[in-house]
Amino acid sequence: MKLEKHFKKLERMLKDLWVSFLRPFIIVGATMLILYIGVTGVVKFVANNFFLPPQPDNAEEFTLEIPSGYGVRGISKILEENEIITNSFVFRLYVDISNNSYKLQSGKYVFRHNMSMQEVMQQLLIGTNTVEVVNITIPEGWTIARIAEYLTDTKKLEGFTTQEFIDYCVPENFPEYGFLSQIPEERHKYGYVLQGYLFPDTYAIYVDATPREIIKKMLDNFDKRITAEMEAKAEEMGYTLDELITFASVVEKEGGSITEFARVAATFQNRFKKNMRLQSDATLIYALALDGIYRDVWGVSTEDTQYESDYNTYINSGLPIGPIGNPGLASIKAVLNPNENDIKYGTLYFTLNPETGLNTFTSKYEDHVYYSQLYAEKWKEMQQGNAEKK
Repeated sequence: MKLEKHFKKLERMLKDLWVSFLRPFIIVGATMLILYIGVTGVVKFVANNFFLPPQPDNAEEFTLEIPSGYGVRGISKILEENEIITNSFVFRLYVDISNNSYKLQSGKYVFRHNMSMQEVMQQLLIGTNTVEVVNITIPEGWTIARIAEYLTDTKKLEGFTTQEFIDYCVPENFPEYGFLSQIPEERHKYGYVLQGYLFPDTYAIYVDATPREIIKKMLDNFDKRITAEMEAKAEEMGYTLDELITFASVVEKEGGSITEFARVAATFQNRFKKNMRLQSDATLIYALALDGIYRDVWGVSTEDTQYESDYNTYINSGLPIGPIGNPGLASIKAVLNPNENDIKYGTLYFTLNPETGLNTFTSKYEDHVYYSQLYAEKWKEMQQGNAEKK
């Protein structure tokens, strides 16, 4: 009996202990554990989706360009789309709290997917890890081949070869530019299909730029420089845009200086009116060069003038099949505004003076023959003099 009483007393004590201490302790402990797990989960969720890097274990570097003119909203969107930051709103808020909303810089940067928001912001603030920019200057009249050699040989761009740049210069790679649709299909057989449309200018490019990025800059510039008014005037004069650029490329090569462009354009237009062939040495020299035959203006022979090519204006009437270089704005405007006096007085010929580098313009064939012979002799004398000095 006594033993039974002791068991009942122990049972009551354990029950009282459970009710008064153990049960509340376990409930409180379990509640705190649940709260901890919940809070930790929320914190982890918030951190992973708003604050921490998108890929904490990915240290691979890649380049991304932040375009000029973008504000913090546009920059944040680009960063989120490329998984550099996790949330664009939080990044904007972070930049704004840091009082740096208007200080982020454009450029091409080297990023990683495991960068903190602080690292990303600092990079955009002080321009660290940016890809080097190089200026390239493309003079008026240069061909695509000359541009390609300049980029790879002179500027030492290493992302492509000379031939790869040339091969990329086809309209199919740039369907977004409607003006390229005017290029005749038959021009493809000669190559250099975008000849005439790589607008001469100075450009700032990244040292790791691709052919597409470089060519696109030039086409954008062409699209900006050739206005709707210029195209409308060309149409009034009977030229398509492609014919305007082709004509300008010949003027660019034939003019001794920019001051002669309008006179050269007028001379050629007078020849068109009389159904005379252009007989431009520049077009013939280009036609020969396409097949690896190189001549200068004084080295063209009578036999050369009969060379079979759609670029040879000695045997073909009208303009060559396409541009023979990339003309600048001055030669394009010259075609649209030929010299009025030369139009009025019917100038039909011009001949290069080797001493001055300028042309002599004439209306009569006999005068043209006289100056051609005179300047040919002067050129021979100059060559002999140079040879004797050596």
